[in-house]
Amino acid sequence: MILVSTARPMGGDPVYERNQLFAKASWERVATAIVYFNDPQPALKSPITRFVPSPPFPHLIDLVNFCADQDEWCAILNADIWLAPNFKKVAEQLKARHAIAASSWRWNFDPAAGVEPCVHDDNGLDFFAAASGAWEMLHRAMRAPSPRGDEDSPTQLRLGTQQWDSWCLGAFNKLFANIGFYDITNTKCVRHPRHEGRVYGPPPRPVHFLAWPVMGASFL
Repeated sequence: MILVSTARPMGGDPVYERNQLFAKASWERVATAIVYFNDPQPALKSPITRFVPSPPFPHLIDLVNFCADQDEWCAILNADIWLAPNFKKVAEQLKARHAIAASSWRWNFDPAAGVEPCVHDDNGLDFFAAASGAWEMLHRAMRAPSPRGDEDSPTQLRLGTQQWDSWCLGAFNKLFANIGFYDITNTKCVRHPRHEGRVYGPPPRPVHFLAWPVMGASFL
């Protein structure tokens, strides 16, 4: 699976830097490729990593378009998400079930203590995975006319800002619920380090949701 995210420039907040590096090490174990939208960051380079020049908070539709052009499953996720070693097996099981998409509520952990124990104690959403054809469906849905035109179009959504994740969950529910959309929360693959001082990009205007944000069918 190709992992697609946005890189926070290194050398800034030491907490974000630590979490991003810790997450990246977990991605190296399970991904076929890693793609960051932003300027190249030497500390994040590897043989399977590439960078796509973009603004610090890239438009979601640009990441979706990239995923739609790939020939394998891709996941859009936040740069500080730690993926458990069993993620690779879960990805294989999704393909074996002929799934089309997957998402997960996150499991929070204390970086000072390690990834265990972890708890699912909020409704944070940081991970959306889908097959190539599914990303193409999502791209078309994002570009479709909205009720108020550009004013509430989802094309304004940016990774690292508000609404993008809840909009994606609603879109996954609308487009994929009947053709293989799974909730992989119970696999505990997707974990998030607790931290303070979040920095968000410019908030978008309220966007038109395709459907209510509802998680897919339980994977386990």
